[in-house]
Amino acid sequence: MNQPIRGAQRTALVVALLLGIGGLAGAVLGAVGRFVYLAVVWPAAAALATGLGAAFAMKRLRLPGGTRGAVLGGLGAAFALVAMLAVSHDMTRADIMAEITRTHALGGPALDTAVREAMDALTGGPSQVAPVTLRLHQGVRLMGETRLDLGFAGNAALLLVELLLAVALAARLGWEQGRRPFSVARDAWPTRRRVGIAAHGSAATLRAELEAGQFHRLGRRLGAPSGTGPVVLHAWVVDGPNPDQITFELEVSEASGRPRIVATRVAGPEALEAIFESQALRDSG
Repeated sequence: MNQPIRGAQRTALVVALLLGIGGLAGAVLGAVGRFVYLAVVWPAAAALATGLGAAFAMKRLRLPGGTRGAVLGGLGAAFALVAMLAVSHDMTRADIMAEITRTHALGGPALDTAVREAMDALTGGPSQVAPVTLRLHQGVRLMGETRLDLGFAGNAALLLVELLLAVALAARLGWEQGRRPFSVARDAWPTRRRVGIAAHGSAATLRAELEAGQFHRLGRRLGAPSGTGPVVLHAWVVDGPNPDQITFELEVSEASGRPRIVATRVAGPEALEAIFESQALRDSG
C-alpha cells in the first residue's frame, strides 16, 4: 500500500531538486562566464531559475508556507552562486595547468605542485574557500582579456551585492508560491476564481461586508464575474465536490491600474453559495 509523502519528505525532495537546479544553473553560467560575464545579471539569472524551480516544486509537491518558500528559494540561489564560483575556479585552474604543460612540459607531481603554487598566488594562499578568495583577489573577466577588478574590498562588495540580489529574488518567488492559500484537508492548491466585479466607489462597503461575513449583501452588490471593473472579488476554491474552507480576496485596482488586495476572509463553502444565491435572486427580480 502506497504511503502518503509527509511534509518533511516533501521538503527534502524540494531541497534536493533546488540544489540540482541551482547547481546546474550555476555550472552553465559559470562556464559561460569564461567568455562573457555580466555582473549582477548572471547571478540574477541563476536566481530566477532557482526561484521558479522552487515555486514549481512547491506547487507540484503541495508544500505550502511563505517562509518555507523564501528559505528554500534563497538556499537554491546561494548554492547556484557557489556553483558559479566553483566552476570559474576550476576553469581557471585548467587554463593554468594547460599553460604550464605547454611552456614547461611538466607532468605528474611536479605539474600538480606548479599548478597549486600558481593558484595560491592568485587566491592569496591555500584556502578551503579558494573559489571565493579567487573572486575577491582577481575580480571577474568580463569578456576576452577585459577584467573587472575593484580591489579586494570592491570585489567583496560586488560579490555581496550579487549574493543578496540573487537570494532576495529567488526567495521572493518561493514566498509568492508558498503564501498562496492551501487546503490542508484536501492536500491541494485551490484555484483562484472571479466571483463578481463592482465599481470603485463600492470598495469600502464591499470590504466592510466581507470582513463582517455579510455574504448575502455582498452578493447583491457584485456584478457578473465575466464583466470588467476596478473592484473584483476572488475566491480560492479546491476543484471537486464538497469543498472545504474558501479564501476570499477583495482586489481593487489603483489609479495606475495596479491591483491591490484590500481584504481577505476565510469562510466555509456556504459563504460562496450565499453569494451566488443572492446574485441569482437579484438578477431574477
